[in-house]
Amino acid sequence: MGLLKQRSNCWRISSCDRASFLVDGENYYKAFYEAVLAAKKRIFIVGWDIDSKLELVRGDEISRGKPKTLRKLLDYVLAKNDDLEVYILTWDFNPVFLKEREWFSKLRFTWKASERLHFVKDNGHPFTGSQHEKLVVIDDKLAFCGGLDLTANRWDTRTHKVVDRRRINSSHDLYVPFHDVELMVEGKVAEDLGDLVRERWYRATRDNIAKVEDKGKGDFDFFDWEIGEAKIGIARTRPEFKGYPEVREIERLFVDMIENAKNEIFIENQYFSSKVIHAALVETLKREDGPYVTMILPQNSGGVFQDRTVGRVQNPMLKTLYQADTYNRLAIYCPRVHGAKFFKIHSKLMVVDDTYFRVGSANTINRSMGLDTETDLVIDGSESEVLREKFRFWKLDIVAEHLGVSVGALEDELDKVDDLNLAIKEVSNPERGRYLQFMEIEKYQKFEENMTFSEFCDLESPSKADLMFDFIYLKTRHMKQRFHHSLWFRSGFFLSFLMIAFVTLNVFIEGFTTAEVRNFIVDNTGSFAQLVIAPLVFVLFSILLIPLNILVIVIATFFPLKSAMVTMILGMSLAIVVDYFFGLMFRNSKVLQKFLKEYSEFKVRLNNMEFWPIILLRVFPVLPFSVVNFLAGTLQVNLLKFWAGTLLGVLPAAMLVLLFQKSLLTLVANPSFGGSLVFLMMLGLVLLLGGFVKRRLLGRY
Repeated sequence: MGLLKQRSNCWRISSCDRASFLVDGENYYKAFYEAVLAAKKRIFIVGWDIDSKLELVRGDEISRGKPKTLRKLLDYVLAKNDDLEVYILTWDFNPVFLKEREWFSKLRFTWKASERLHFVKDNGHPFTGSQHEKLVVIDDKLAFCGGLDLTANRWDTRTHKVVDRRRINSSHDLYVPFHDVELMVEGKVAEDLGDLVRERWYRATRDNIAKVEDKGKGDFDFFDWEIGEAKIGIARTRPEFKGYPEVREIERLFVDMIENAKNEIFIENQYFSSKVIHAALVETLKREDGPYVTMILPQNSGGVFQDRTVGRVQNPMLKTLYQADTYNRLAIYCPRVHGAKFFKIHSKLMVVDDTYFRVGSANTINRSMGLDTETDLVIDGSESEVLREKFRFWKLDIVAEHLGVSVGALEDELDKVDDLNLAIKEVSNPERGRYLQFMEIEKYQKFEENMTFSEFCDLESPSKADLMFDFIYLKTRHMKQRFHHSLWFRSGFFLSFLMIAFVTLNVFIEGFTTAEVRNFIVDNTGSFAQLVIAPLVFVLFSILLIPLNILVIVIATFFPLKSAMVTMILGMSLAIVVDYFFGLMFRNSKVLQKFLKEYSEFKVRLNNMEFWPIILLRVFPVLPFSVVNFLAGTLQVNLLKFWAGTLLGVLPAAMLVLLFQKSLLTLVANPSFGGSLVFLMMLGLVLLLGGFVKRRLLGRY
């Protein structure tokens, strides 16, 4: 049996009629540009990022008067062809990446655009995950897969000059040399990737897109194809989310390729921190008859944030790989360009025994194995000497590019030593301007501690809090709808009661105001009202499922700021304990267990939760405040841990609501410019927080 196994390390084992290996942005963007011009029915674009102003081709001789930028090119082909549809699916990114993104990208693509251009920002992922695939499928006949997004700061030539005036972004800023690779494939594999993209589109939008019916050939004969028919495996990573099962085909494929390697493993990647891949390489290096291993990684992770996250995990792993290399078969290099502070390696490439050639979106890091959404292609050359020769040439071509020499010069040295690592060592010369620098162990000794945050940023699967949020939301969404209808009714009744009471008292009691009521309570009952009566009233209305924010607003209305804070905290604490013990009392109720069909799974998941996931679960409420408290008691979650986690999770938003109400009352009582400014700032914070929760958490479902 071959290496590729469907339903294990591959989603589908497909085939291509023709394929080419595209190195660096100049070649990929040019091929994409020409393919778009030839499209007849449909263009799918799936990416981690996309930029409407990306200049795809640099030079009039290539564009021949046609638009060069991405948005204008799509407008051009849509205007020329009434049968063409364009679908763009891009990640609804984390705010951490705001600085390097094009702002308002959806508006930039859809403003005054054809109705046949469909743009969706996909947030259907775990909170800590991302849409990381980079796929283009045209007419279900041609596809591109690799590491390059259609976005800024990616275009570069294979010469990687330190200063290249064409290597600028839409702001006309010169960026660092950039290296990446893509596979361009034609045939059945393109149709299969079309199925994959249609499934991704359905997950994001719930809209089905039909296949392209035209199966004619010859539309892309103008490309210089490098290989003919071949078997291709398609591997995916899909996180457990929204009821969809976890898929770890990419991870399994990495391990299988490493374990089955006989002579040589070649890896070029942006990062290295996967525990599973690291363990497989360690075992391979310990084998007396194991393969040689060549790794090409960037000199650093590409930024302060990346260095302090993935970089901190990566560096000790490289050290342990060297320590496991008993037979001196490992060499790790970083490409350098003389005069450039940094040379960005963004590729995701792996070649084993010149027999399996793999390109895709997955980095060799934990999150690409089970958290992010990824797709890789691997071409199987086990039955074709022609393919193996081509794979060898492609691999050496990449190495020669980094060394600044021809493939022939590298092959001459390789013929002498029969070891790629030794050949690189002999050929690499800093005086040439481009070279491969050997990574020394000593450089990584200082990075062995304080990795908690780094590991959190490179999770192997969705966090416990994310899985818990997803589980509760899916299992309780019908219950949630009933509660929300009930909450609107209770909130309306409660507010109506307060309004009628205040209007009536204003009519019959001269000078009646909320301040008078507050003063009356404080003057007549002192701290007893704040420490006992108000919290008890808070608990009562909480049990009646009056929303927590409504109760906070009422407290802010009747008490001074400090007293309101104390009353709110006491009320919440007492409500947590009371609701919890009500749940404890009714934990064996058959009615309750029947109502919660997944009772036993709730119990297991909640009891296994650590402190931080409880905080995150309460920050983003799935069910009403009291209902979650009640369930915690029913399922006998540790009370102290639950109480502390709930307060830490709920209080920040509650404090924001309280301060917002106070600023509003101050503005009404004493209108002023300063007060108006404070109120508008508080309103902006509330809207920003509410929008973030709705879009990033609830908007995923």
